[in-house]
Amino acid sequence: MNTAPNSRADLLARLNADVAPGTFAAALGLRFVEATLDNVVAHVEVPLDYISRPSVVHGGVLMAIADTVGGFATRINLQPAQRTTTIESKTNFLRSAAPGRLLSAKAKALHKGRTIMVWQTVISDQKNRNIAVTTQTQLVIDASLAKVSNPVEQTCQTLPRSTPI
Repeated sequence: MNTAPNSRADLLARLNADVAPGTFAAALGLRFVEATLDNVVAHVEVPLDYISRPSVVHGGVLMAIADTVGGFATRINLQPAQRTTTIESKTNFLRSAAPGRLLSAKAKALHKGRTIMVWQTVISDQKNRNIAVTTQTQLVIDASLAKVSNPVEQTCQTLPRSTPI
């Protein structure tokens, strides 16, 4: 077994460890099944709660799956003092998907630069039919230079105590 820090087994373990209870990735039901620094694959069985009309998975759920997988793919490429956020995302919906079926989300790196990364995530069904294609741009943030703050908390601190929030 390859024990290098970026071996497939290590990358998969890191990705799946971050799908912890209480996280959005866990709420989506993501399970990472393949990983390299340039390609990440996750499986998800979309629950019946996530439909827009009978037997059709809501498009926002498909976008959320793609965004999450692309974000995770970016994260395994970051240095310890870096973090990321999505700054642009575009999804083409190609066909509907039924809930309760296994979907595959495959993220492929299109560009990995110092300040941005671009990923394309293709969501397909069990018959390998493409459901949606998302292209997203991830900003790479040097956490040591960024001022980490919560804008809501900052706003609340500037309000007089008697002002209702």
